[in-house]
Amino acid sequence: MSVLNVGLNVGLNRTEKKVIECLIENPSVTSIEIAEKIGVTKRTVERAFKSLQDKNILERIGSKARWKLDSRSIKSILYAL
Repeated sequence: MSVLNVGLNVGLNRTEKKVIECLIENPSVTSIEIAEKIGVTKRTVERAFKSLQDKNILERIGSKARWKLDSRSIKSILYAL
């Protein structure tokens, strides 16, 4: 199942879905790397990070901007499909 399909029932936009997919592939990926990979600006990725944090799907770990996806949220999102 592609993570790009995540969000059908949970209110995630296209960018948020792609950010989640990138973070699943590489949890230490930077916002610049994600932006280049998905074809958006760094600021767009940062807005997606903030939105995912507000939805309790993503948590920032430390000052080096490591990200942790909330496994319960991801499981419930995937289960909703």
